Amino acid sequence: MKLILYFKDSLIIHDIIEDIKEIKGDSFVGTDKELGGVDLTVVDYIVTDYEDDLQVGDTLPEGLADYSQDYIVISTEEQLGNLLLESAKDKVIISQIEDTVGALLMEVALLKGGAA
Repeated sequence: MKLILYFKDSLIIHDIIEDIKEIKGDSFVGTDKELGGVDLTVVDYIVTDYEDDLQVGDTLPEGLADYSQDYIVISTEEQLGNLLLESAKDKVIISQIEDTVGALLMEVALLKGGAA
């Protein structure tokens, strides 16, 4: 598998890493090449099994299968942080649901009280 870095605005290939091993945020590790500190606001990447010869400066072909998720490495700290963030979001949603249910119960009580 090869990782292809390309400019987001033009799809022009910026760099190629043959035999990609792992992706860590903005760092990419291959068997013979490693890149770090890549500006992901300007470039994006795809991991593909595309066999044809591609060179830096070529336009990224359309319809390539992307296997990048298979190579992304997330540290334990990042996983824990993601879980804590997800838990906090869930707590906010539960609180909002509780507020909505409370308001609905209050409306039902007012309607029942007003109808009697």
